[in-house]
Amino acid sequence: MSTIESESSRELIACECRQLVLSQGIAGALATFAVSTLFLLAMRTVHSRERLAIWAVAVLSISLLRVALALWTKRRAPVVGRLPNTRAVCLIVGALAGGVWGAAATWLFPVGHSELYFVAAFLLIGMPAGAISSFGAWWPAYAAYVVASVGPFAAYFLIAGGAEFAVAGWAACLFGMFLVREGYVMGRTIQRNLAQRIALLDMTRSLGEALDRADDANRAKSTFLANMSHELRTPLNAIIGMSQLLAEAPDAPEHKRLPDTIRRAGNALLALISDVLDLSQIEAGKFALRPVPFAPMRLIDEVMDMFEPEAAGKSLTLTAYRAPDAPERVLADRARLRQVLVNLVGNALKFTDAGEVRIEWRGGADANDAPMLAIDVVDTGPGVPEADRERIFSAFLQIDASSARAHPGTGLGLKISRDLVRLMGGSIDVVGEPQGGSRFRVRIPYAVVNETIEAGIATTANSNPKLNSNVESHASSDAESNSRAAAASRRDRIDARVLVVEDNRLNASLVKLMLERQGCEVSCIADGAAALLSMRNTEWDIVLMDCQMPQLDGYDTTRRWRDIERADGRARVPIVALTANAMAEDRQKCLDAGMDDYLTKPVVLDDLRAMLIRRARRRAETDSDAEALRRTREEAHP
Repeated sequence: MSTIESESSRELIACECRQLVLSQGIAGALATFAVSTLFLLAMRTVHSRERLAIWAVAVLSISLLRVALALWTKRRAPVVGRLPNTRAVCLIVGALAGGVWGAAATWLFPVGHSELYFVAAFLLIGMPAGAISSFGAWWPAYAAYVVASVGPFAAYFLIAGGAEFAVAGWAACLFGMFLVREGYVMGRTIQRNLAQRIALLDMTRSLGEALDRADDANRAKSTFLANMSHELRTPLNAIIGMSQLLAEAPDAPEHKRLPDTIRRAGNALLALISDVLDLSQIEAGKFALRPVPFAPMRLIDEVMDMFEPEAAGKSLTLTAYRAPDAPERVLADRARLRQVLVNLVGNALKFTDAGEVRIEWRGGADANDAPMLAIDVVDTGPGVPEADRERIFSAFLQIDASSARAHPGTGLGLKISRDLVRLMGGSIDVVGEPQGGSRFRVRIPYAVVNETIEAGIATTANSNPKLNSNVESHASSDAESNSRAAAASRRDRIDARVLVVEDNRLNASLVKLMLERQGCEVSCIADGAAALLSMRNTEWDIVLMDCQMPQLDGYDTTRRWRDIERADGRARVPIVALTANAMAEDRQKCLDAGMDDYLTKPVVLDDLRAMLIRRARRRAETDSDAEALRRTREEAHP
């Protein structure tokens, strides 16, 4: 059996068997006492009282020893079998218990009293056979019993002389070997039964642990659903309610600020969904880091600009301190570090009612002298009790979990922050401040940036268009984000013919309005087959492709169009994914299908415009290259 295969399992079973041998001492002692009493009565006229008394004392002593060991075993049942001296104890007890009957069959043999020979035969056959119930659990102890009881009898008869005694001696030897074999078989049977019992106990324990884990998972799922229900309904309530107010009275003066409120509620809803997706990706081990060169000072300035209005609204001071040894530029995952800082600063402002929130950053090194970026977010809020400083990094957990808590939220931010920092090879923890408040400490490793590294990153990005989605947002030295680039160019109209392939009419109408606002000529189609026909008959500058559509989805539509381009020698039409699937593997799936770029729903106007500008620049570069090639050919062949 598999349970017996490992050395540890075999030793555990052997311990259990030795424990069984010792625990049977009381029953064995009672049986020995009864048989020895009858034997003494039968031999009272054959041997002297002194000889019988000596043997009786030996039997009684061994019986008392077995009783004492049995009682001791029952009191220490969980550990006795694992004590290192139990092997020797079991062997000694087996030899002594069998030895007294070996002495009875030889030293007390009724020579000249043939009518009592059957008593010796009984001792030879009955006692070793009966002892298998006491010593059979552990074969070595039973073998010691048989050798000590049958061995002297066989030797006595073989030495005594006479054919009949020799036959009896050899018969005793054969019988002893038979008993030893039977004891071995019985011991193996008991071991198998014990192995099955241990396996059953292990299975029961495993099932119990699995049940506990399932219960924990169900409780976590219930907690998750309760949190999500609350956090989703809150912004949805604002979106739906304010939309109804706008529909009923769009020109009412008090409703002028409702669109901005709806937008903020939508952003809060999107942030919640993004947090859940990030958490699921991290826990699934599918979260990929994207290191880029950046300046920590500019990143922190960006975070401070984001939270300055909130701090001013609460009359809090938001400051930053840069140590002299802080690095100018580092190579790390800027986007994820920004996400961590946004979570920490947002929490600090949420829980601080008076005083300040401060961001400190400096350089450092780990135990191996590798460079480390140290960033602390310090606040003057109520602080985190020491008992809760580890718990707050758990998902969906807040120190105040009551429905009347002053600071609502899902409790995902700190969990995601810790997971992200650990993915970057760093650490995050929280300590108390002497004057009150909390200090969240972030430590992440980074690579020192030089011109060679930055040039290599730029070359790689330009040579592999599929990487542009990862690098373009961080081009050059902390280049502006897509939203800033779009905002700076908001007045410029984009002359492009765009085909929108989207089966949802509401989404198609929204994207069409956004594109027309940028100056694009737009046409909408609801399925992939019609899109292929339109792309054959019309030259489009950009195609926005929904990925999930009935009959022919966006992936297959793109693959078929790329096949058509290769077969007909057509110029490549940029196809941009337009999808609600926001996981990293979804982006890769789009690129593998032949798409050139990727936009997630809900579509952000700034992201859409940044994509259009990006594609317009590439189209201009392509046209310029084509024109230069044409001129070169004309000059070569005038």
